[in-house]
Amino acid sequence: MKGVVFDLDETLVDRRGSLDAYSRKLFSAFSESIVVPLDAFVSEFHRLDGNGRVPRDEFFAALAAALFRDVADHRIKAHFEATAYRCSGHCRGRRS
Repeated sequence: MKGVVFDLDETLVDRRGSLDAYSRKLFSAFSESIVVPLDAFVSEFHRLDGNGRVPRDEFFAALAAALFRDVADHRIKAHFEATAYRCSGHCRGRRS
């Protein structure tokens, strides 16, 4: 049996929490080139992500333009691909 699972309500994976953890790692890795404080960075990261509805290439380009000084979007994408999936968190059940 083959199938596809869509976790739209984050019962299996805490997507927002995972991206929160990743955005902090990204901030740390590029802190010299980021133009806003950490809390603003994390908030804007989530806004630009659009809950995963923004195509990734558009997301990385928007991040580079809005939050970084002299960092190309392909460098952010490479960091994401190498690091983000290590930040994923599985949920123990539905959050209230």
